[in-house]
Amino acid sequence: MTSTFAVLLRRTCVLLLALCPIALHAQTPSAPSSNQTLPRDAARIAPKAYNVGGALAIRDDVGYAFQTTSGPVRIDLGRITNESATTTSGTVRVGLFVTAEPTPVGTYHVIARSDLGTLGPSQFFGPLSHTVPYTPPPDGTYYLHMGAFEYEPGFCVSSDGYCLDDYVTFANRVQVVNGQIFDAGPPAPPIATAVEYYHTGFNHYFITSFTNEIALLDAGQFQGWVRTGRQFNVWTTDTGNASGVCRFFSTSFAPKSSHFYTPFADECTTVRGNRDWQFEAIAFYVELPNLNGNCAGGTTPLYRLYNNGQSGAPNHRYTTSLEVRTQMLQQGWIPEGYGPFGAIACVPL
Repeated sequence: MTSTFAVLLRRTCVLLLALCPIALHAQTPSAPSSNQTLPRDAARIAPKAYNVGGALAIRDDVGYAFQTTSGPVRIDLGRITNESATTTSGTVRVGLFVTAEPTPVGTYHVIARSDLGTLGPSQFFGPLSHTVPYTPPPDGTYYLHMGAFEYEPGFCVSSDGYCLDDYVTFANRVQVVNGQIFDAGPPAPPIATAVEYYHTGFNHYFITSFTNEIALLDAGQFQGWVRTGRQFNVWTTDTGNASGVCRFFSTSFAPKSSHFYTPFADECTTVRGNRDWQFEAIAFYVELPNLNGNCAGGTTPLYRLYNNGQSGAPNHRYTTSLEVRTQMLQQGWIPEGYGPFGAIACVPL
């Protein structure tokens, strides 16, 4: 590895404003609203097993807007169609409903609705914009959906006989407190665990958050690698303020091999241009610390240490433990990153 990775990474607030401390101001929770556009694509809808009437599908623009946190709410819908070419639908209902899980399995609560009548074969309603009352669900945090319901009593678990034919899930969740409804922002990105392994013969460390790779390592498919007992959390998707971590692999130091991870775009570009290293994937996502190596609340610093080629091949160790960091420094490893301890990233607690 070139000396690029053996020195402290320096950046300025002028070049990377995202790394500079930003004053945060408390904001009053707002009444939720959202809109999105759907393709007019009949193949998007999977026929229901209990479809005894029409086959409803939501098309074009959909949206909603609560006038206050206690309602009422405006429902906007470009089009709701009967995809059946032969059968008239039951009574059609469009409504907002909430679920505790990302998809509507099990219990759901309809919080606003508008009944539209029946639809003949291949007919549609829309565009429509209806302002309707808000019926609060139990307090909690929910995923919010726009649904197309059809009256098919006895063919679904709904007590009122309206079965869900199609739905659209909005990006932001909602929170209900004492019956009032507020915007709760997007759900937190999913978290995975990066597990650390050690190879005695190489005197190398390796981390991975890929579940299939972890299973193979634990099963002994890659000889010599064993768990160290150390691990840390990472995001599997972008948080909106995250950096994808480039993963590289090299066999240019045979018989030893090595991996390298970096969350820095310029470092990723540099290594991509080095023929000794092969880009493998975006391994996971992290947030970047500020120039002092500090991380935002709910995260902890990730430290990177470089073996300075002591094993005859480059190797890095990634850890959230200051104790491990100290041990590696005592063995002659070099810290890399921001601040006095060399933090390269911030990972979820």
